[in-house]
This record gives sequence, structure tokens and C-alpha cells, in this order.
Amino acid sequence: MCQGQRHWRLFFASAAIAFACGVVAQDAGQYAPGETRSEEPSAPPEAEAPAPRSDASVHEQSPALINGDVVKMTQAGFAESTILAAIAANDTAFDVSARALVALKSAGVSETAIEAMLNTESANRKAASAARKAVAQTVAEPSPSPAEVARLSAMIEQLAAKQDAAAAAQRPTEPPKSADPAPHAWVVNASDRTPLPPTIAQVAFTDDKGPQRLKTLQSLAGTALVFVNPAVGGIATTIGGLFHPGNQVRTAIWALAGSAAPRDLGTAPAFEVEFGHIPGVDPDEYQPAIVRLVPTKDNYRLIAAAKTVGAKAGSPPDGPIVEEPVVTQLIQLGRGHYRASASMLPTGEYALVLRPVDKDDHGRRKRRKNEASLGEMLGGGTTQVLYFTWDFGVSR
Repeated sequence: MCQGQRHWRLFFASAAIAFACGVVAQDAGQYAPGETRSEEPSAPPEAEAPAPRSDASVHEQSPALINGDVVKMTQAGFAESTILAAIAANDTAFDVSARALVALKSAGVSETAIEAMLNTESANRKAASAARKAVAQTVAEPSPSPAEVARLSAMIEQLAAKQDAAAAAQRPTEPPKSADPAPHAWVVNASDRTPLPPTIAQVAFTDDKGPQRLKTLQSLAGTALVFVNPAVGGIATTIGGLFHPGNQVRTAIWALAGSAAPRDLGTAPAFEVEFGHIPGVDPDEYQPAIVRLVPTKDNYRLIAAAKTVGAKAGSPPDGPIVEEPVVTQLIQLGRGHYRASASMLPTGEYALVLRPVDKDDHGRRKRRKNEASLGEMLGGGTTQVLYFTWDFGVSR
């Protein structure tokens, strides 16, 4: 209980006790010791006996109504409703002993008025008793010990921590902290996950502007292309050396060396991918996808191809990425953190890749087949999105 509340409770309790004590003192002082109080108006005091206090003296000391006041109002002809209103409107100090009640009845006071006097006096005594108990409890109530204060403080802190945790649960999960900002992938099997090393894609560029050449990857499979491995000279160096500035339209083709992946994952692979800490990349703008690789006659596996205008970051896309995507089930675990899976894959070569999440004319995110744009993946940290690839095979 706070200190202010305790002071107020002591104040009201003390006032109630003082009032109750005043009632007792008034009743004790109105009659001589050994004398029985009576409100009968026909019993005049003996000449030699000490005269009791008059009603006038009582009113000078306290405005409380006594039995004699009710008798006088009755004999003066006041209506019963008026007497009841006076009892309700004033403080009272009635004598409600059996002898006093008989005297009131003999003096002509109505039973309704007598009952109101009984009810009022009963309420006064209950209030005085409650006040005495409150004072006793307040006096006996010890101040909280330092240990109790510490316990209550700990409870408050625990409650605040729970509230903070509930609020945090409503926010999107932040990507896990990692000293290595590169994308990572794992093969998920039941409750286990095995790291899946990436294969860095190689890139070739051609100035071929034939409109039929970019409809499918199969149309490019028979073309002899010179692929450059960015793992040798660095991704940034490769990008800078192969792209030409200006508005020249070029075709970029990504591929993996070799005719087969070093691992076979079966017809229903499942993966976990994290890419939330790539510098310069908003993880909300990308998501994983599974694509089928197209083999070439000179032992490359094509991943994707696209036309682009210039090499500057933010250059307008001149066409979507051409690839062979498969249906991929995605579960988002956090920002830049997904679980990806596919089922009933036919025999062939496949790769897990990262692709931009397209938006419609209203800015809403969507993902449409073959609609990822190369222009959305140029510049900054997005080069890692372009080249990090996790390949695997499926055999029956």
C-alpha cells in the first residue's frame, strides 16, 4: 500500500473513533452516575437531585439528535415523514435500549420512527466498529521488508520482459547474425541439416541480338560460348570487365562447369537458405527458387540468360531472365531466411538460386514464372545473388 493511501485510511479511521467516543461521552455525561436514562417527559426531576443536561445544552455541544428531540417533534405535531427526514439528515446519538424504546412508545413516537432510530444507531455502531478494526490493522501492519520489496521488483521486471517478448514476437524475425555475409544453404533431412557448398556460376556475354535466341535456354545450348569464371579474378572484376558502359544491348548467360553435380539429392529435396546479411542487398527483395539446368554439347550446364542495356547499377531491364524454373514450395523463417523444397522432380540436373521478388504496378510483391529481371540484380552486393548457386542432381 502506498504511503498516501495509508495516511488517508488512518485519518478516516481516527475520525470515526473520535465520533464514537464522543457519543459514549455524551451519553455518560447526560445522566448522573447510577441513574438510568429515560426519555419519558412525564417524569420531572426531583428538586434535590442533580438536574440532567437540557436539550439546549446538548445542542450547544453537538448537533446530534437524541431521543428527547424525537419526542418533542412528535408532541409538537410534526408529520411522521418530517421526523424520518430529520433522522436521516442529522447526526444521531440515540438510546435504543429496551427501556428507552418503551419510553418512546409511551410518549407517542410512531413505530416507524422508532424503527428508523434503531436502523440509524445500528449503522453508527457498525461504522465505529469497522473504524476501530481498521486502525488496529493499520497499526499492526508492518512496513514491507527489503526482501519483499526486492521480490516485488523482480516480479515487475519479469512481467515487463514477458510484455517485451510478446511485442517482439509480432515483428519479423531478423536474419541470424553472422561474421560471414555470404549466402549459405543446407540440405534438410528430418531434423538434421547438412551444409551445401555453393558453386560459383560462370558468365558469358554475346552481342547476338537474334530475337529467337532468348526464348529458351535450349536455343542457346548448341552455341559455343566463352565462359569466364569470376572465382578466379573476383566477381566484381568480372562484372566490370565484361559489361560495357553506355546503352549497348548484350546477352548474359550463366552456366556451371561440368556435365553433372557432385551430389544426388533424390526426387524431393528440401533446403534451408540464409542470405540476410549480404552488404547492399535488401533480403525482402529476394527469395530462393529451384531451376532445371540445361546441358550443352561442350559440358556446361546453363542456368539462365537475359538481355541487359549497359552495365550501370539500376540500368533499366531489357528483358526477363530466361530459365527453366520448377515449382518450389517456400516457407519464410525470417528476413532472408527460407525453407525451400520441391517434389517429384524428374531425372536431371538442378540448382538452388536466388531471384528477385517481382512487384506489380501497385508495388505489391509477386512471383511470376520467367519474370525475374537482370536489371534488378546489377551492382553492389547483388553480384553474390547472381553467382552463388547450389547445384544437385536427381537420378532414378
